[in-house]
Amino acid sequence: MSRTLLHLFDRIDNSSLVAFRIGLGFMFFAESWGAILTGWVHTNMIVPKYHFGYIGLDWLDPLPGEWMYVYFVVMGLAGLGVMLGWRYRWSAAAFFVLWTGTYLMQKTSYNNHYYLMILLSGAMVVLPAHRWASLDAHRYPEVKSPYCERWHVGSLVAFLSMVYMYAAVAKLQADWLGGDATQIMFASHRGDRLVGPLFEQRWFQLFIAWGGIGFDLLIPFFLLWRRTRPFAVVVAIFFHLFNSAVLRIGVFPYMMIIALVLFFRPEQVRRRLFGTKPQVVPILAQSWTPRRRFATAALIAFFAWQLLLPMRHHLIPGDVNWTEEGHRMSWRMMLRAKTGRVMVEVVLPDGERIKHNLGDDLRPKQQ
Repeated sequence: MSRTLLHLFDRIDNSSLVAFRIGLGFMFFAESWGAILTGWVHTNMIVPKYHFGYIGLDWLDPLPGEWMYVYFVVMGLAGLGVMLGWRYRWSAAAFFVLWTGTYLMQKTSYNNHYYLMILLSGAMVVLPAHRWASLDAHRYPEVKSPYCERWHVGSLVAFLSMVYMYAAVAKLQADWLGGDATQIMFASHRGDRLVGPLFEQRWFQLFIAWGGIGFDLLIPFFLLWRRTRPFAVVVAIFFHLFNSAVLRIGVFPYMMIIALVLFFRPEQVRRRLFGTKPQVVPILAQSWTPRRRFATAALIAFFAWQLLLPMRHHLIPGDVNWTEEGHRMSWRMMLRAKTGRVMVEVVLPDGERIKHNLGDDLRPKQQ
C-alpha cells in the first residue's frame, strides 16, 4: 500500500492540468460577469430586503447598495487571473474566498455547480497549474516547468468521477425511475414546435431518465479506458449540451466538458492543444518525505469527506426530497420540483389579526 500511494507523487507531464486551469478560469470569469449581465446579481443580491442565510452565518449579508456589482467584477478579474496564470495563487485564492462568500450570503439560489466551483477553486489554490502556458511562468523562469505530480491530475479525475457516480445513485428512486421527474422537467417545452411533441412521449421521458443514470454511472469508466474514450467524449459533450439547452442549468455542463481534458493522456493534450512535442519523461517517486505524508493524509481526509457527506441524509429522519435535510452538497441534481402557497397572519398582543403579504418582504423565488 505504501509503494502504491508513493506513485501519487511520480512526476508527469502537466499539460492536462494546465489546459484545465485555462478552461476553468474562463468559466470563473464568465460566471462572475455573466451574473451581472443577466441580472442575477441585481435579483438575488441587491433587490431582496432579506436574505436567507446558513445556520451560524446569518451575519453574512451582501454588500450594501450596488457594491455587489464591484464585488462580482473583482471576482471575475480573479477568474481571469486564474485563466491567464497571472499571480496565479493570489488570483485562485481571491476567487475561492469571494465565490464562497457569494454561496454563503444566501441560499435561495442554490445550485450544485455553485458548490462544485467552491471545491474546484479551492483545489486550484493548492495545485500548481501555473507552471506552463501562464504569465507567471513567462515572468519568472523558476516557476516554469513541464511537470506536475500524478496526484495533481488524479485527484481531480477521482473527485469528478465521484460527482458523476453520486448523481447516478441519487436517481435510484421511484420518481426518477418512473419518468415522473423528467416529465416535470420537460413540461416547459410543451409549446415548442420542434421538440415539444418528442418531449411529451412517455418512452422518451423514460429513455432520458434511465439514460441519465447509465451515463452518470458509466461515463467515468469509459473516459478512463483508452479504447472507449473517443466515443465517451462525444457522448459526454452531447449529454451536457442537451442538458444546457433543455434544463438551462448555467455553467455546470460547460465545466464538465472542460474537465474532459483531464481524462486524456497529458502527452496527447500537449501535442493537440499546445502544439509542442511531448518531451517529458515520467520520474518515479523514490521515497517518502514529510510533505508527501502530509499530502497523502490531506487527500485521504478530503475523499473521506466527499464519500460520506452525500450520504448523511440516511442518518436524518424523513425523505430528503421532502425535508431537504442533506440535499445540499450531495450532487442530488434535478431530482425534485416544488410549488406552494402560504398565507401569513400576524397576531398582535391585543388579539387583532392582520393578513400580511409576503411579497412586501420577499422576492418570488424566496417565497
